[in-house]
Parts: sequence; C-alpha cells; structure tokens
Amino acid sequence: MAMFCALHDVEAKEKGEVMAVEGHSKALKVVNLDELHAQVHLERVGGKQEQRWYLDFDASNHMMGSKEAFPEIDSNVIGMVKFGDGSRVAIRGRDTIIFRCQNDEHHALTDVYYIVQLRSSIISIGQLDERGNEVLIKDGVLRIRDREQRLLSKVKRS
Repeated sequence: MAMFCALHDVEAKEKGEVMAVEGHSKALKVVNLDELHAQVHLERVGGKQEQRWYLDFDASNHMMGSKEAFPEIDSNVIGMVKFGDGSRVAIRGRDTIIFRCQNDEHHALTDVYYIVQLRSSIISIGQLDERGNEVLIKDGVLRIRDREQRLLSKVKRS
C-alpha cells in the first residue's frame, strides 16, 4: 500500500470503444490516450519501479507501473498511451488504488491506468480538480483538500 494520501477522481478523458471479444464474458474497453505534455519515466518491462508519485498538471489521467499497488485490475481495459516524446506504451488495465494517509485514514484514487513500463507514477491534477478537490500552492507547499475541506495531502516543493 502506498504511503501517500490521495483522492477520488472522475472518469478519465479518453477515446475508446467497447469491443466484444469471442470467448470473453465481458467486453474489452479499448482506450487510446494522447498525453502530449505529461512528463514520464519509462523503462523496459521488468525494470526497477520507483516509489515516487508525480503530481502532473499536464497529464489527463492517473497512471502507475506497479501491479502490486492494485488490489485488483480490470484487465478488460486495454489500449495505448502516446506521450509527447513520441513513445507509445500499452495500457494493461485500470482500477483503484488505496492510499494510507499520515493520519492512518484510507482514501481511494480511482480509474488509475496500469502501464507496465512506467517507472514512476502520475497523479493528474486536472482529474483531481474535475472531482471538486482543491489544489493550492502557497509558500512552496502544495495542499490538496477534498470537497469537505479535509486535508488529503501536503507536499513541499522539491
């Protein structure tokens, strides 16, 4: 379980289609994303995963490369992400990640895409904002609060 506090988010901005695949009881959801401004760290499959989360203003979707962080993964969500540097990586699923906050509360970050090649993980500030969370930066400290104004994350600039 990750040691950061996170938030709920909304359905990602995505282009996709639902396809029926012979032999599957569920339809696959094919997602093709263009993340032209997101800053990512890619590595070959099986490379070392960093335990870092980047809060990204330009990313439109939450993404993670560590399968162990997902209690379950909806493997019916597949597709590709194209980043601004021209790299393309496969989406291997999507689901929810649970975070433990410093005050021992648990919060969910929903609709996180599982991308094997990501070395670090991305939290989309835009998705947080769309869900009604407050993101405030003042005096070098970023604070994220939920709709009830509960402090979910406090991070010093680094």
